[in-house]
Amino acid sequence: MINSIITYIITFLIGALLTYLLSIIPKIFAQRKALMMILQNILTNLAFVCLDLGYIMDYQLENWCNMLEAYEKLGGDGYIHSLDTKIKALEVKKTDVL
Repeated sequence: MINSIITYIITFLIGALLTYLLSIIPKIFAQRKALMMILQNILTNLAFVCLDLGYIMDYQLENWCNMLEAYEKLGGDGYIHSLDTKIKALEVKKTDVL
């Protein structure tokens, strides 16, 4: 009797957990994609500003590298890498920020 009650409770809990996980997986993928697109937008805007100026500040370059790493870990690829090559070829101006 106790064994069948425990089995029923475990089965119910596993079912509830799987249902919950299946319901949040699409949200996680949507949030991941949204974050990747936000990073792509920020990287693109920063690149065009710096390319127009002809230089990049040292703190901007550090931010660029950190955001690019996060963007790649999220699965981002494409034209950002060609912008990365151009950004890293720019003159880096030192600030007292870093």
